[in-house]
Amino acid sequence: MGNLKKTMQMRQIIGMILIILFFSCARIENREWKYQDGFSIGDWIEFDDVGLTIRNDTIFNKEKPIARIYDYNQRIIDQILIIEALNDTTKGYYCSKGKK
Repeated sequence: MGNLKKTMQMRQIIGMILIILFFSCARIENREWKYQDGFSIGDWIEFDDVGLTIRNDTIFNKEKPIARIYDYNQRIIDQILIIEALNDTTKGYYCSKGKK
């Protein structure tokens, strides 16, 4: 009975993580981002259906994967998007500059 309870708890945790990831990606896609530091995929980025897009945790440029979303943080007056290079663990930092 203990294993069943642990399995149910794990399913709930995974479900909550997926919901959070879904809503955070929507927030990421509806903002414009300015480069701050580290790994760069451009000085100014915004996501649309033609150029930069997000699928799961990967950023694509015209269907070619270019980076991975490492973290997203809400700060007092803005948001910070941390991306990671695909071939190593180099991080890049972007600051939100408004909604589209």
